[in-house]
Amino acid sequence: MSERRYMLHPGPVTSADGDIHHVSARELLRLYRVRADECYVCPACQGRIGYVCDDRGVIGLWPDSSGRYELPNKEEPRDE
Repeated sequence: MSERRYMLHPGPVTSADGDIHHVSARELLRLYRVRADECYVCPACQGRIGYVCDDRGVIGLWPDSSGRYELPNKEEPRDE
């Protein structure tokens, strides 16, 4: 079993044509080309109301409206 290094943040993303799509944790695994045993899934993104995600120490992987799914070298600020 690998050390868990990533936090998946499934959720909505707006595509180039303006449509909103939901990107699941399974889709994020495929898009970022990471294994499930390397990842946590953010509980807040799984519909747990009032839960604040603490992803310190791991790299957050989010849906990307640009379609660029490359693993960052380090945690980079997200545009929201």
